Amino acid sequence: NLNDFEQQSKCMNCPVFKQAAGDEIGELNLVFNQMVKNLKLNMNKLEQANLEKNRMERLSLLGQMASQVAHEIKNPLNAIKGSADYLKNNFSGELLQEFLSIIQEESKRLSDIVQDFLNFSKPGPAEMTLSDFNQMIQETLQLVDTEIKDKNIELETNLDSGIPPFNFDSSKLKQAVLNILVNAVQATQSGGKIYVCTRFENNNVHLCIQDTGEGISAEEKENMFKPFYTGKVKGSGLGLAIVEQNIREHQGSIDVQSTPGYGTRFSITIPGVKTDFGSIKDMNKE
Repeated sequence: NLNDFEQQSKCMNCPVFKQAAGDEIGELNLVFNQMVKNLKLNMNKLEQANLEKNRMERLSLLGQMASQVAHEIKNPLNAIKGSADYLKNNFSGELLQEFLSIIQEESKRLSDIVQDFLNFSKPGPAEMTLSDFNQMIQETLQLVDTEIKDKNIELETNLDSGIPPFNFDSSKLKQAVLNILVNAVQATQSGGKIYVCTRFENNNVHLCIQDTGEGISAEEKENMFKPFYTGKVKGSGLGLAIVEQNIREHQGSIDVQSTPGYGTRFSITIPGVKTDFGSIKDMNKE
């Protein structure tokens, strides 16, 4: 019993006891006191670990339930959108077309939110294949090309041609890059600039995406990778959480630097990249 140990420790600290027992018992007392402190500390850690275990089990169950609900929601959403598409293509009338457009837009938004949730809650395993990193970046930039031109944003790229093909999941990294680019386009005003660069150094692949947008506050930066946190009026709050998750699956890291009013810079590093022939470092030695 921990209380009994503490009572014994107090007794051994008694001046009369110390005087009668001598230095050896005094040293034993110090060791005993330290043992009691360590025991209390370990018991506290065990209690915290049990609480965390129970919390994670509850979250896991909640995630399974939410994932099932998301699946059930997705099917009727598709039916609603399909019906709206049919009505819009086959019936006229200004007011009818206006309301059908709203149904289409909001159904798509809800469907995107549900899909983001499913991607985050039950991500598929990373499929590492030999791919061209710069080509993946260029393909992703094409997906936001229309939005960039519509907002009159200047796009500058500097892609390192020295990055050889290596094994990565092109789909997951493309999704991560796309989410960052979409945020950058939304944050950048007309006449602003987005800068994208890649670099290969010390067997690591680096990606930088920088904009001259509105920037983010310290609070937003602290919470930006947390699921369901968003500073937007519309949004699932999962875009950047998915970015971090996909980068982490490649043992990568992501760093964010931002000053409100002056833009934001995302820096991604994929370390120790591998090819079918071994590490890039080994290839360079050959």
